[in-house]
Amino acid sequence: MNANKFFRNCAGHFRAVWRIAFYLVLTIGIYSLVNLFTASLLFQVEELSDYTLLVNRFIERIILFICVLIPGLILLKWFDKRPLRLLGLGLDKKAVTDLLFGMIISIVIMVISALVLSLFGLARFTYNGLSEVTLLYLLFSLIVMFIMAAYEEVLFRGYAFQALIEGSNIWIALVIYSLLFGAAHLSNEGVTVFDILVTIVGGAFLGIIYYKTRSLWMCIGAHFIWNWMYGVFFGFYLPAYLKRSVFTYHSLNSGMKLNSDEIHSIILNVLCIIAMVIIWKSSWIRPTQKNRKLWSKYS
Repeated sequence: MNANKFFRNCAGHFRAVWRIAFYLVLTIGIYSLVNLFTASLLFQVEELSDYTLLVNRFIERIILFICVLIPGLILLKWFDKRPLRLLGLGLDKKAVTDLLFGMIISIVIMVISALVLSLFGLARFTYNGLSEVTLLYLLFSLIVMFIMAAYEEVLFRGYAFQALIEGSNIWIALVIYSLLFGAAHLSNEGVTVFDILVTIVGGAFLGIIYYKTRSLWMCIGAHFIWNWMYGVFFGFYLPAYLKRSVFTYHSLNSGMKLNSDEIHSIILNVLCIIAMVIIWKSSWIRPTQKNRKLWSKYS
């Protein structure tokens, strides 16, 4: 094998392994550089208020989003010689439609799962009320969740994931990145095996959405509303940086070997798999004509 074949495939494109390796090196390099200044941007008081906790999370995720976005754009533009639109963040009417549709999918899944728990006596939800202060807090948490989801989607369904699809196939890329997505959530406080299984299945679900649309907008919409509905709306789990929710979730005795949290995880997995199959089979969920035309140039 000569040097050219070692770096490039039969179509003349850089092999996926090199594209992913360069992406990781660039990302780590940019993050290491930016991280030197991150601490100075965060609130450092001993006891942080509700809003300062959210602001800190917002700043952290904005920085991480930039660190994973810039390498992908650099490599697309100067390494692959491809249009930046191919990363999946093109700004057009379809972007808004995809974002909204992704949000609707997650709202439906979360509402159905909560209804099943309530109807079968597996959980109870108490309404916490909505004051003006609480409403503003919930709206700000939406913005934070959006940035967090955008960061994770660019990292897990962005340049590296797309390169792996081209270098192997969608199924190999889905398995690898769904497992990585699950592993990335192992550090979450109080995480269980059932939670990780939901994350892995959710990673596959989001990967299918990207592949069907060749856009990250529907993925971002589904991801950030899932997190918001799960924590801030229904109160299933509130991480340390969130202090308020619309409802408080009360786990009840299921009378079975599994508790209501574990049953809820199973329900979410089933609903995700159903949604995945529907999206995969739907002929009307597809890339825009412009995206199809662009992607057809690259084997």
